[in-house]
Amino acid sequence: ERHGFLSFNDIQSDYYQLPQSDLEKIKEEEEKVREELSKEFIKRNLNEIDDILRDSGVTYGILGRTTDHGEDEQFIQTETIVPLAHDSFEKLMTINSPFQMKEHEKVEFQRAPNIGENTFEVLLKLGYSDEEIKSMKENGSVHYPEN
Repeated sequence: ERHGFLSFNDIQSDYYQLPQSDLEKIKEEEEKVREELSKEFIKRNLNEIDDILRDSGVTYGILGRTTDHGEDEQFIQTETIVPLAHDSFEKLMTINSPFQMKEHEKVEFQRAPNIGENTFEVLLKLGYSDEEIKSMKENGSVHYPEN
């Protein structure tokens, strides 16, 4: 049950079919609108934007912190906020991507790595040898925790 709330990821392209020429025009205009809105939003603080949107009749909401809505059943059911596993925090939530690409599985959120956590693996993928990476660590060029 969605309680009258339709999240972006509930909208599927099958609900509408537009001619290709119209889609191209929409994409051209989309970038223009994005640029115009960006110029206007950058000029204002959050309170000013809130006042403008509230007076416009646009349906929106400000999510200041995910902890403000961690127990909100509607946000949980619609997967607007989703759990994020983290070693240091219990019940950590994050804002879910509002988009679902048809025929693509949504990437599960992961916490950002700690500083240096993936350094060794990244350098290996870049083609450095174990010895070169250990040498970089010894001379202080890189940092990574010992496993």
